[in-house]
Amino acid sequence: MSTQTKVVLHGSMWVVALCAALISPVILIFVVPLAIGIGADLAPACGAPVALVLIASAAACLVVCKASGRGWVKALLRAAVPSGAG
Repeated sequence: MSTQTKVVLHGSMWVVALCAALISPVILIFVVPLAIGIGADLAPACGAPVALVLIASAAACLVVCKASGRGWVKALLRAAVPSGAG
């Protein structure tokens, strides 16, 4: 592979990375309200159980994927468990 090809490939990868960094916040800005709107439309259309299942699965994915989420759930469950004293 020639030096010029390496430079072109390296430069194109930087361009792709820059475009991804610039576009990702825009995607988040539009996707989050869209997801909220879809959830709000599902509740009356399909009933609350379908919306609850979707919300619960998303919350479960967030809790399982993040170690801090697991710690938060453990602390929440410890606080919710009644102690024997009293």
